[in-house]
Amino acid sequence: MSALNPYQIVALTVAMSLLPVFIWGAIFLAKSKEKRYMIVRTFMIGAVMVVPLVAYRALWDAFPSISLIENLKPLEQTGITILGLGLNLIALYASIGIIEEYLKHVVVKKVDRNEINSIKDSIEFSIIAALGFSFAENTFYFIQVYQAYGTDMLMQVFIFRSLFSSFAHVLFSAVYGYHFGLAIFAKEVYKKEAENSILYKFVSRIYRTLKLKASEAFEDNHRFLGLFYAAGLHAIFNLALEMGFTVFLIPFLIIGVIHVSYLIYHKDNYIEYK
Repeated sequence: MSALNPYQIVALTVAMSLLPVFIWGAIFLAKSKEKRYMIVRTFMIGAVMVVPLVAYRALWDAFPSISLIENLKPLEQTGITILGLGLNLIALYASIGIIEEYLKHVVVKKVDRNEINSIKDSIEFSIIAALGFSFAENTFYFIQVYQAYGTDMLMQVFIFRSLFSSFAHVLFSAVYGYHFGLAIFAKEVYKKEAENSILYKFVSRIYRTLKLKASEAFEDNHRFLGLFYAAGLHAIFNLALEMGFTVFLIPFLIIGVIHVSYLIYHKDNYIEYK
């Protein structure tokens, strides 16, 4: 294939990045009843949220002195360097995981609360934001791969990122969206759980004794758990890829699809709150 001009490269990579968006969107959002303009708006804002992440990654490249790897080069002959390399990777991917998941979460927080009437709505908007983020990230990545390696490597990267990386964004955001939904409707959800669960009744009594509002603690807890689980899964996924543990990818995909489907189609998540 002859070399493409810049406009053709952008058009090609945009088209390639849209394909996994339509595929995963069709799988998980087929029954969505969200307003079309809200879907487009959330998707576009999710795509724009890639810009701060690109700037953050560029910071690591522009200022290598902040990298533990650079700081530990004088110790290359010792075992400390190996530990340092591991800590550097963990620091990098943990921070990227937190930043990416928080950026996608910010998008969902901007959605009009009148549009989120159930936990399912929160999950769906989180997935839409994730697809927008994944679209922009893939476009940047595909352009870089094409310029560095050409079309052969581009197709390999396209298949991998369409199957695994794009879905990973969906999975992590769905987990965050579920807990965010619980946080939004904390008062109603906690009241329902307290009526049906002995454990929740016991906890409620403790909170009343301490003169604390159990529903507010429930809300704060799920806001934290949403980010913790999503960012933690994200960091583990990135680290596993960096270390070459690709054997986990197929089980990850299968279990992940089942879990996201469960979150979206579980009947309790369809309950609408006012």
